Amino acid sequence: MNSANKAARDLPIYDLLDYLMKLVAAWNNTNRNGALATGTTLSTKYEILLREKIIASRSMTITPSNEHLYTVVHDRRRFVVCMRERKCSCKRFQLDVIPCEHALAIMTKYHMDEYKYCSVYCSKDYMLKTYEFPV
Repeated sequence: MNSANKAARDLPIYDLLDYLMKLVAAWNNTNRNGALATGTTLSTKYEILLREKIIASRSMTITPSNEHLYTVVHDRRRFVVCMRERKCSCKRFQLDVIPCEHALAIMTKYHMDEYKYCSVYCSKDYMLKTYEFPV
């Protein structure tokens, strides 16, 4: 924000506020149009991140313990993933809004829907809701 309003800092307060209102309105419009143009389930940022994690998960070995619990071996390290509770011993599945690489390795192998395990806040619909009100 500082770099965007650098040119307007010396303006009188009314002109500064007018400049900032137009700037935020332009950003809102750009982001809304970007969300409308998105042809994926997730917003573009999270779709790209999910695809990168899927590619990274291809070399992992999966051993099921039961229908919800799996052991994933990645670079000689073992990770325990519980799909029902959405937990992984790497802690990324709990912290991120999308599944970690280890969970995605399981989803890919067993043909699970990876979008089911992503937060609704990453979806295109929620992004559209963010920008639905004009500034």
